[in-house]
Amino acid sequence: MQDFHVAQLPLPPQGTHLVEASAGTGKTYSIAALFTRLVVLEGWAPENILVVTFTEAATAELKNRLRARLGEVLAALQSGETPDDEFLQHLLAEALARQERGKLILQLQAALSGFDTAAIYTIHGFCLRVLGDYAFLCGVPFELETGPADSAARLVAAQDFWREHVADHPQNAHIAARFGITPASVLAEFSGSLKRAFLDYRLPESRLPQIQKGLHAAWQKLQRNAEEIEAVYRRIKPQLNGNTFNASIDTLFAELRQAAQEGLEQPVLSKPDKLLCFEENALRGKIKKNQHIEEADIAALQPLAVLGRRLAEIGGAEQEAAIRLKLECLGYLKTRLAEDKRRSPRRDYDDLLLDVHAALSNPAHPEQAEALAQALAAKWRVALIDEFQDTDPLQYAIFHTAFIRQGVPVFLVGDPKQAIYGFRGADIHAYLAAAAETASEQSYTLRTNYRSHRNLVNGIGHLFAARSRPFVLPQIAYPAVQAARIESLLSPVPEAAVAVRWINPAGESEGKLPNKDALRELCADYCAREIAARLNQALSGSLSIGGKHGGGNVPLHPGQIAVLVRTHSEAALVARALKRRGVRSVLLQQQSVFDTPEAEALHALLLFWLAPQQTEYLRFVLGGIFYGYTAQDLAELNGNENRLAEWVALAETAAEAWQQHGIYTALTRFARQSGLEQHLLHTRNERSFTNFWQLAEILALAAAECASPVALAQWLEMRLKSSKKNKKSKENKNDREDKGNKEYQLRLESDEDLVKIVTMHAAKGLEYPLVFCPFVWDTSRDLVKDWNIISQSNGRNLLLAKAQLGEEDERQLFAEDLGERLRLLYVALTRAREQLVLYAAPCSNTPENTFAYLLAETGEDDCHAIRSHWSSFEGQGRAEALRQAWLKRIQSAAPGQLQWLEGEPPEASYRARDEQQGSYRALVLSERPLQFIRHTSFTGLSRQTLPAEEWLPENLLADENPIAETERLPENERSEFLRGKSTGSELRSNGSNPAQPMGQGDLWQSEAETALLAFPAGTQPGICLHSILEQTDFVHPAAEQAASYADILDKHGFEAEAWLPAVLEMVEAVRRVPLAENMQLADIPADSRVAEMGFVLHLHDFGLKRLRRWFARSDIGLPENAAAHLPQLDFHAVTGFLNGFIDLIAAGKNGRVCVIDYKSNHLGSRLADYGQAAMSAAVSEHHYYLQALIYAVATARYLKQRHALPESIHVRYLFVRGLNLHGQEGLWCWDIPVSALQEWLE
Repeated sequence: MQDFHVAQLPLPPQGTHLVEASAGTGKTYSIAALFTRLVVLEGWAPENILVVTFTEAATAELKNRLRARLGEVLAALQSGETPDDEFLQHLLAEALARQERGKLILQLQAALSGFDTAAIYTIHGFCLRVLGDYAFLCGVPFELETGPADSAARLVAAQDFWREHVADHPQNAHIAARFGITPASVLAEFSGSLKRAFLDYRLPESRLPQIQKGLHAAWQKLQRNAEEIEAVYRRIKPQLNGNTFNASIDTLFAELRQAAQEGLEQPVLSKPDKLLCFEENALRGKIKKNQHIEEADIAALQPLAVLGRRLAEIGGAEQEAAIRLKLECLGYLKTRLAEDKRRSPRRDYDDLLLDVHAALSNPAHPEQAEALAQALAAKWRVALIDEFQDTDPLQYAIFHTAFIRQGVPVFLVGDPKQAIYGFRGADIHAYLAAAAETASEQSYTLRTNYRSHRNLVNGIGHLFAARSRPFVLPQIAYPAVQAARIESLLSPVPEAAVAVRWINPAGESEGKLPNKDALRELCADYCAREIAARLNQALSGSLSIGGKHGGGNVPLHPGQIAVLVRTHSEAALVARALKRRGVRSVLLQQQSVFDTPEAEALHALLLFWLAPQQTEYLRFVLGGIFYGYTAQDLAELNGNENRLAEWVALAETAAEAWQQHGIYTALTRFARQSGLEQHLLHTRNERSFTNFWQLAEILALAAAECASPVALAQWLEMRLKSSKKNKKSKENKNDREDKGNKEYQLRLESDEDLVKIVTMHAAKGLEYPLVFCPFVWDTSRDLVKDWNIISQSNGRNLLLAKAQLGEEDERQLFAEDLGERLRLLYVALTRAREQLVLYAAPCSNTPENTFAYLLAETGEDDCHAIRSHWSSFEGQGRAEALRQAWLKRIQSAAPGQLQWLEGEPPEASYRARDEQQGSYRALVLSERPLQFIRHTSFTGLSRQTLPAEEWLPENLLADENPIAETERLPENERSEFLRGKSTGSELRSNGSNPAQPMGQGDLWQSEAETALLAFPAGTQPGICLHSILEQTDFVHPAAEQAASYADILDKHGFEAEAWLPAVLEMVEAVRRVPLAENMQLADIPADSRVAEMGFVLHLHDFGLKRLRRWFARSDIGLPENAAAHLPQLDFHAVTGFLNGFIDLIAAGKNGRVCVIDYKSNHLGSRLADYGQAAMSAAVSEHHYYLQALIYAVATARYLKQRHALPESIHVRYLFVRGLNLHGQEGLWCWDIPVSALQEWLE
């Protein structure tokens, strides 16, 4: 493989490129650089560059990185300064040689402005996009519903199989009962296989009926001669070995006699294998020395042996029948779910990939499949596939068909050494197949590590590279990697970058290996000691670390240390050990909150509330994680009736609060009153504190679906049982509902910089200065599961039950499992930036351990031979062989890379400076009455004027209608908004058209001086006029927009031919109205206008006393008589927020800012009715002066945030019916000095 230099890559790219990126070598940087080159040099839009990665978090990070990279290029072009980044220097030089700077700036601005449409997806997001854009070609509904798998539908399908193939089928029913097989159990076993593509399975032969016949014949023959056979046995028994032919044989004959007497079809025996003692050779081998048995007697006993063989055979046949039944159910479910999918718009996440693949490989309509592939190839000019090592055959088939086969350039970016998600369905063989198909001249690698320093990079490499197949598979090598940084940032620099501590305590007896459980406890304690010692050094100033990008040294803090573990149980061991040493830690993991002791304790607490007299629930809660009562504390409680009565009373009070106010209120009060919070805070148990409140929130949400407190407690119990079942099952962890629901995943107990405990899988993509791996010596023995998936040479996978595995299958499983564990080890070790600490120890399963494979010196790379090599050692012989292998590898390393440590680390406990010394208790807050938070507008606020509505003329209440305001609100806010308007609307209603003066519409229109003054008044006409102005581009003459206005008139029920001239006159008047000196809307471009600007202000800022005081000021410039009705202004104090929309904000060339509001009020039928005095009267009567102030404050705040605050805010009310091109009617002005608004701007 050649080195990958993105700056030297020929553009436009051609063909398929494979980029292998070792840990820390800047994979994301390279993707961002390639993306940036394609945008800058080729001019491709972000939406035409497909980027696919495999998690939502990675997608979000990648999107931010790509946007930032384009922003850096734009900033460099605009400033003209040379960037520090060498890549950007080359890119800018190359780009400016091709194109003018101005054009490049416009090109990048366009790319960034449209970046929200960039095609950056997860694999599921990509498939959803394809199905949505090409529904017809994909043969799916146009409106798809996506979500997790429908477990209820799956269960119904499994139950249907049971009804059709088990309930009325004697053999299947017997097998299901014999092995406890149910529809739910089959679904649990195959949940990860139901939608897995390219998966085959092998149905066992149906041998059971034939073997049952043989068993029936053997049992019949034995029954016919039972007495004679037993008599023969009694006669020859003295000649037989008494250790074998003892009382158990007597029991056997008794059971046979009883079965014969009861007429059973098949005897039920406690030890059926004892029948095989009567085999000819076995019988002869048990004759006592110098004794003799006649051949006829041996022959007479053979029916017993025949029955034993048949019973043994039927056990295996029944197991085969059970496997067959499960696989038949699997096949039925696959077919049934596929049929259900065709009839439904619902798709789970697996369906998205299956549907796209099916559409691209449609054998029934190949022309349709080809059309889809061509459409995708035309849509995206290049595809960048990130984390490609986590792909599977289905995903690769999609990319291959849609892009590679169509000649679209594709970049496959990943690291096969970090392929660790086999349990989620990822298939390393799919990656290797793609790598094999990629031309060698287009296969690249990234060789420079930017994460760790040289000794650490080389030290880890020394552990792997000594073996020619470090990851078992011959296609995955360990490429040489160089470090960009030479020195460690730790001060003082450690003696070695990788420290290996040997742990081998004495076994239970001399020469034996140590007990694994004790070894784990010891390793956790040693790890905690070492961490405490380093933190103490940092506290004393003798251990510090420099900044990654320069800067002075600072003391090492706990958040820079990580402990990597394989399982949650190991994590719990480390957390307890750290706590004992005074070190606080946080666990980063994906675990269900229901899989915690807090969930069990909370369930018991709810049961206690429901039945306070059953104090066994109380004792469970008090003795658990929440209160920490000791056995003595509980004994004292049992003897104190008064204290028990207090707890019972607390429970009864909580149950009452639960009924009346909900579960969250009940838990809040109980936690405070019972001392639960105080205990958890006092003991610094942040984990339990966090879990308790997370569970409280979950229960509060679940309560909406539960009819009663009892139902909620049952819901929690069901979750606990489900979590325990999932914990026992290791099949398809990612499909578990609790883990799939983010609300159910454990939250971080603290945001502080604490020691991180991270599972190796979760650590992928992360880095820490100091990393401890205390359990890498251990290995799970659970290599063969109930169901196993084996890779086949044809690119497909084979599903086999444990009983179906042959010796070669088990060897392949071990090799694949070891390979994945070696890759996981590589991920763990490469998380370290400055130092790595490993623990080495011998144990019973050392032969299966990853380091045992890497360190063995057998001269072979066969993992089975290496396993056999280590298995040949026993006890302390194995321990010494492992120790010598470690020493030899470490001694062969260069100085500063690897260090060997023996013996236990010194005792140490962390003594952090804690500014919050003393005891802790929960903060007690006084009871706060419930407050209703309301969102209202100026209209809703002003219409709470209590006396005003009684004297305001009805003909002046037509404008500012709530319907018009809702046109500007999101759909989900309209109903709430309108409810707030209902009171005012009722006051204004008067007949069919409440806004028409005195109900005399015809007379009014006939007297109108202009066509617009004759335009109807009321709610609907007002909305129509507002809509026309909202859609107007004021730079262009009204006549050019006449077609749009005609459509709006028609939409609102007004005849366009009749009213269009009036509308055109209105728009021209608005365009030409003199807003200020040399300022009219016709001259203001769109980028200097903001239409329909929404705002939210706190109502606390607009109290009635404050408003009256402000309007009484002489420096605010309010026109005469515009606030004459201020004494009548009155409204209730409202807690909440004031929201609204400003029709238009316009900025002139001279810096003036106008706030424009369109008023469609009908003040009269003549232009003279729209003079200054009449408009000021309307402003006063409607309290529009208050609206002007609110709009001015909102605008001033908006401009202040943008550092563009003018001297004044020019409020312009356009009474559009009176506006004309010949006079000053219809324009009301108020210039508010910004200095007068300062109390709202501070």
